[in-house]
Amino acid sequence: LDTIAAEGVGYGGVNRYYTIEESLSLAPDSWQTVPGFDKIPGTNSPIHYRPDTNGPSAGFCRVRVWLENR
Repeated sequence: LDTIAAEGVGYGGVNRYYTIEESLSLAPDSWQTVPGFDKIPGTNSPIHYRPDTNGPSAGFCRVRVWLENR
């Protein structure tokens, strides 16, 4: 996943962040943050994530992206 910095027209004073989450179901309250993948700043560089294949499958993953004032 390539992160994108918050830059250019309309992005003054904000940063973009990414969090990867996993869940066994799609229920809204079932999502858990993947350790080490919380509030990663957008820096125009990639995030490398591979689900753990040695344990039980997480089932689903998603990426949350948001802007936050500096």
